[in-house]
Amino acid sequence: MDLSGAGGSLRLDADYRGFDGDLASVSNDGLNNAEGGAVQARIGLTLIPMQLGVLGLLLVSGDPGLAQPPSEALVREALACTRAEERFTIGRDAGFKAGFNSTASASMLPEAMKQDIFERFQRVADQVFSWRNVESRFIALFQRYYTTADLEGLRRLCSDPVYRRLLDADLKMIPAASQIGLDFQPQIQGLMQKELEEVFEDLSR
Repeated sequence: MDLSGAGGSLRLDADYRGFDGDLASVSNDGLNNAEGGAVQARIGLTLIPMQLGVLGLLLVSGDPGLAQPPSEALVREALACTRAEERFTIGRDAGFKAGFNSTASASMLPEAMKQDIFERFQRVADQVFSWRNVESRFIALFQRYYTTADLEGLRRLCSDPVYRRLLDADLKMIPAASQIGLDFQPQIQGLMQKELEEVFEDLSR
């Protein structure tokens, strides 16, 4: 960069050499004496904080982890809006039920016994794997992956009747969606058994 003036032309050449403080060198066509050295020192000291400040801004803007996370109150609003507790409990219970019914022994049990087993699971899960046991983890996840602007946008969306109807339908689909993966489980298990046999054969060679 050229700074022209009555005393001549002053050229600033940024020379990035590492973190040892030698961040800028100045060549001066018009000042070759002690005054020029003083100017060089002053400019170098000015450039260092300027460059460090720019670096700090880049780090903050480039890493969402360094940005201020949304408040817990805003996250709780988002969890209520998306009916997170209901979604969690439906998914938990539907996952167990689908997994249990996919076992060979389940088909031989009377419906009353299967219902009793399912109710026992719910009682146990409510003790150790209920929403109150996991809520703080979901709050932490929301604060890590969502920004305040994201959740404020979600807050506005929650007042939309169309969004609420979509959410209702989504919650109703959870039990059926839990079954989809289990329908493919026998095929996956058969193929993975062959893959594992090949792995162990290679190890035995």
